[in-house]
Amino acid sequence: MKKSYGLELRLLKDKDLRPKYEQSLKQLETRFNDAVNSYQETKSAANKQELIKQSSKKTTVVDKTNDELLLGAAKIQEKTMASLNRTKGLMS
Repeated sequence: MKKSYGLELRLLKDKDLRPKYEQSLKQLETRFNDAVNSYQETKSAANKQELIKQSSKKTTVVDKTNDELLLGAAKIQEKTMASLNRTKGLMS
């Protein structure tokens, strides 16, 4: 928008009108920048709210049964053993 407005200003034949339109352009730029800043602040606030909602939905250890905890520990142990075996293979 700014480029096309600037181009139109250069093509303006009445030089007395130019300052008026330049001032108008500055006002429009200010309004546009304010709108962009407002949008970014709103978007940031919405993202923060979404993160807060997601973090409150996470399950804790207290929410899990013993069987679920043991199953999770077994999966971690399997991954650890697989990693160790890969490391041993690289060393030999």
